[in-house]
Formats: sequence, C-alpha cells, structure tokens
Amino acid sequence: MDYNKTMYRFMREYCTKHNAVAVSRGGVRLSYDKLDREVRRVAGGLFKLGVRQGDVVMSALPNIEQAVSLLYATSVLGAIFAPVHPLLSEREFKKEVELQQPKVLAISDINFSRFAKHKKGAKVVYCPYLAHGFVGLPHSTKFDEYVGDGNVPALHMHSGGTSGVPKTVVLTAYGANALVDNLLSSIPYNFDSKDKMLVTLPMFHGFGLIVGVHASLSTDMSAVLMPRFTGKSALKSIKDNKVTTVIAIPRMLTKLLATKGFEGEGVSSLANVFVGGDTLSKSLAVEFNDRMKRAGATAVAQQGYGLTEIGSVCVLAPKDAEVGSIGRTIRNVTPLIVDDNGRALADGEKGELVLLSNQTMLGYIGSDEDAFVYVDGNKYLRTGDIFSKDGNNLTFYGRKKRLIKISGMNVFPSEIERVAKEISYVNECAVIERSVGGKTQIELVIVGKLTDKQKDEVRKHVGKNLSHWHVPGIVTSIDAMPYTTIGKVDYNALEKMY
Repeated sequence: MDYNKTMYRFMREYCTKHNAVAVSRGGVRLSYDKLDREVRRVAGGLFKLGVRQGDVVMSALPNIEQAVSLLYATSVLGAIFAPVHPLLSEREFKKEVELQQPKVLAISDINFSRFAKHKKGAKVVYCPYLAHGFVGLPHSTKFDEYVGDGNVPALHMHSGGTSGVPKTVVLTAYGANALVDNLLSSIPYNFDSKDKMLVTLPMFHGFGLIVGVHASLSTDMSAVLMPRFTGKSALKSIKDNKVTTVIAIPRMLTKLLATKGFEGEGVSSLANVFVGGDTLSKSLAVEFNDRMKRAGATAVAQQGYGLTEIGSVCVLAPKDAEVGSIGRTIRNVTPLIVDDNGRALADGEKGELVLLSNQTMLGYIGSDEDAFVYVDGNKYLRTGDIFSKDGNNLTFYGRKKRLIKISGMNVFPSEIERVAKEISYVNECAVIERSVGGKTQIELVIVGKLTDKQKDEVRKHVGKNLSHWHVPGIVTSIDAMPYTTIGKVDYNALEKMY
C-alpha cells in the first residue's frame, strides 16, 4: 500500500468504498459519498478563510461529525489538523493557541464562551453540539487538492513526551497511513462494510483519531461517534447499530460491565474489543471475556500498547493470548530493550523499550527534548517505559517517565507541581500516584503545615488552571521532602511512605 499521500486520499483509496454509512451520531448519518461532498465543501470554506498548505486548523470539538469532516478537509488542503481537549482550562487552551498559532479555530457550544476570546487572530468556526453545521464557515470556493508525498506535518497531537513533560507531537500523513496498514495487517479479521466501530475515545487522543476514525473509515467500516461516554449510552449505541468493534480504556470496560443490560443478545454483535490507554488487569479481562462468552459474542478484551509519538498503537495482544498479556509489536515495528546508556539488552533483561518504525513522529513543537536513541545506526524512538522482551513478545513493568493515567487520560505531575507553586505558601511539592479503593488517585505532597482551608485552595487553583483530571484527590503536608543522592526529589521513597 502506498502511504505517500494525504490522509484523505489514503482513506478514499485504501479499499473499495460502498455507499454505506461512513459516520453516524444520533440521528445524523453520512454515507461515504455524502462525507466526501462535505469534506470538499468544508475544504473550500477553509480555503476561503485563507487556509493553505502548512497552516494549522485547531479543533476543540468532542467526537461529532463536524470534527471528522474538518480532519479530512484540512488534509485535502495539505494543512495541519490540531485537535485539543474541548474541556481544557482557559489557561491551557490559551497556551496551545500561542504555541500553534492556528489559522482557523473550531469550537462548539460546550466551550465557546471560554475559548473564543483567546483566538489570537484565528478565524472562528462554530460547530453546534446538538445540530449539524459550521457557523462562520463561508460558502465553498474552488481550490486545488493538495498532492504531496505524505512526509510533511499533518497532525499536531498532545503527549506526555518521553520524559512525562507535556509536548505537542508532529505526525505526518505517511506515519498515520502506515499505522493503519500495519495494524490492520496484523489483525486476522477482515474489516468491511458489515462492521461498525464505536468511537469511544476522543479525537484529540491518537488511539481515537487514527484508529477509531482513520482506520475504520479506510476499511469501509462505519464510525459510530460517542461525544461523551457513559455505560448506558454506549450500550444503546451497541444495540442500535449492532456494533462489532470497540476501542476503549479499562475504566470504560468497568462501566460497561456495571451497566444494567450489558449482556445477552444486545451485545452479541461484538467481535473485537481493543483496550489501551492504561494497564488492563487480569481480573477485569476475565470478567469481561466471561460476559462476552455468555452473550454469544466472539470478542475478548485485547490489550494493546502505544504512545502518541508513534501515532498510537504499536503493540497488540492476539485474541488467543494469555489473559493480561500485552502482546507483540504489530507489523513494521521493531522493539529493542536498552539500558540507561542506550546499550541493547538481551531477551529477558529489563530496560527501556525503544522502537524502530515507519509510524514514528517527526518531533515536537517548541521543544529540544531528544526522544530518540541510535543503535547500530538506526534511529529508535524512546518510550520512557520499562519492558523486557522475548523475541517480539513484550512484558510491561512500569513507567520510567513521570506520567499518571486517570481514566485513560495523561496527567502530568510536573504541570500540577508547577501550578501549585504559584500559590505563595507552596514552595516544595511533589505529585505521586496512589491507589485508593482500587482507583488511581493523585496525591500532592507539600512541605510545610497547611490548614484544611489551604489544601482546598490548592485543589481549586489546580482545577482552575488545569483539567479536572489533574486535581489532586489527596493533599498531604510533610515536614521535609526526601531527596536522592544527587539532590532530586525521591519519588520512589515518597510512594513507599504513602
């Protein structure tokens, strides 16, 4: 398959398209032909707003059909699609706009009042959540479809970087297209127009955008969009659309299992359930697989692993893998385990996982972080995660980088610490991960004696300036911070203390 083309052109040509439903949400249905017409209409409107090759179109939209049209319309023009979380704090959103300097900004009624005032000269297109439309997008005009080799920037995606410090990743159309083909070629299942993909993960997430949307539409599947996940709404979508394929995080499976009616004939259509974003526990996998078996569905919870720097998915467990296995790398992804000096380790030894692939990012915007290591003349991407391997089969042990997963969302401890230190009585602090009642919580440890009122003030300040996933569930006072021998905060010691 030729990856040297735009994401739009790849999607249209990957396989024969039938005039079946391509994208659906509620009562909205777009066939492939109708989607194609809308993509070109939107591209003509963006062109009239001044969007050209290399310009940024920022989308702060939930999973609605307008976001899909904007993704491919941006691709048609050779511009860069930059999805961001629609529920960012104003401060976070303003920072993204200043960093990326979008030509056009797409927002909706869930964030218009907070985000429109921070447009910084960008043209605003308003996409209603409850209705289909593009307010502020002018009538289409003639344009020439961009033709390139796919190796220029096509996507800007948010990531924790290889060190756990938030970054904006630059991905190419070539890399996104390669991921689709690599993944689909590694799954012994023929996806076609009979299949329906429930897109539960947001499009600002690589797994949601490249796998949930781009891969499904490339294969002639139907993408069933979920703007907001609940167990009840997901069950309804599965039943109403006879969904065959779901991408999810472990927390979503937990909610589905707790939803009344998630059993029997209503979920028997499920054939593939791919789980990423966090570690899937053996107990959850066993419970889910048992529920599927009793319902007569062929799906099992298949654990995967990925990171934004490589598009998203790069490791997937086959259906017949041992429960809890993280699996093996997909096609065209070569794994290597290295020590702190970048020296390759033997099978069975623990070290950092590095990856060689045609899916890999170009780099980061505005950052000089070196995310690569050279081994035998080959450029491998660092993951910041600790693994061992047996051939291409991988075992995950933990994170080397500072990154916490809350409901599948990346939470950056360094960001919480930075914002907390803006308060006058917070000087030294550190964030650690803590499990309370089986749920992951963030604990912010602060040096000094704080009153309950001050602790609440810290939580409110973090919540005002970062997403609600970053708000500490626990704030603890400590007399002195433990340090390593080289003077850095000893996070391992803190986690053992609490």
